[in-house]
Amino acid sequence: MALEDQIAKAMRYWGVIMRGVYTRVSTSELWAAIREHSQTQPGESLGFGAAAVSRLRGIAARIRDFAARVMGTSSGGYIDWTNVPVAPWARPPDERALNPQYAIRVYGDWLGPTGIDTGWRMITLSGSLPNRMNDLIDTLRQASVQNVSSGAWANTPNVLEKVHQLEIMAV
Repeated sequence: MALEDQIAKAMRYWGVIMRGVYTRVSTSELWAAIREHSQTQPGESLGFGAAAVSRLRGIAARIRDFAARVMGTSSGGYIDWTNVPVAPWARPPDERALNPQYAIRVYGDWLGPTGIDTGWRMITLSGSLPNRMNDLIDTLRQASVQNVSSGAWANTPNVLEKVHQLEIMAV
């Protein structure tokens, strides 16, 4: 089976792999977590191998490291957008070059009908991203307002108040 096919199957465990990268688990601990999530026994085939998990683990590590670099930028400081990690489900490079889009997972305080809620939300931005941290946060806040007003976030009508963490990926 081709590596790309294996990666597609391993994507079912993207959350497990990301969590493993953030908590810096060993390779054996990561495989144990994947097996536990898949409810398979050691020796049973998952449909993918170590190369697929290693590729996804590398992407997850780049996302984690880029997030740390961006979050280390002062509020008025410039953001270095070189080497934005590419999501494993991203469009082909030529499409990304013609129409840049970014999936940004935001862990923040969200103002909703019942008050402040702290948690993760995904915001997609298109085109060039702001060069300053405070401008990026303002753009994310405006996108959250637009998502609520358009009905895109009908189930979670919350507006971004404060950012605690960001994960940014080119899609």
